[in-house]
Amino acid sequence: MEKLAVRNVVESDNAILRYMAGKCSPLDVHTLYTYWIICKFYSKGSFILLSDDQPAGYIMSIETGEEVFVWQIGLMSEYRGKGYSNMLIDKVINYAKAVNKNVGVSIALANKASYGAFSSYCRSNGLSFENDGSLSIRDMIDSSNDEDEQIYKIVLHK
Repeated sequence: MEKLAVRNVVESDNAILRYMAGKCSPLDVHTLYTYWIICKFYSKGSFILLSDDQPAGYIMSIETGEEVFVWQIGLMSEYRGKGYSNMLIDKVINYAKAVNKNVGVSIALANKASYGAFSSYCRSNGLSFENDGSLSIRDMIDSSNDEDEQIYKIVLHK
């Protein structure tokens, strides 16, 4: 039987998170340094899912003055469609509740899986998943890095 565990990321998880991002299309793969920053300074709100002690997925969030903002969520392909994203989202929701903040999420228009995971989680848990605007960023060096995303808010505290 598969043994699942979710734990906070630790500093040495940076390369694993970057590797998983590369395997979780359509996610952006950031620099190793970016993943190290998350693991080092934002570990309280970032988690890794292990299946039989092997990396299966992750969620990274950063706490701002206003909210806990989900940076990225990813599941390796063989773990998708099994509800495992709920385990990861639940950890961030509980963290946000503990620090008395709402949760922000930005989702690329093409990333139907992330939208489905968050909206389904919210429906199942009686939480609102509100559109909170959009984001459009143009890269001056490489237009393939342009970003067009919808921003959502999960309201936990009014």
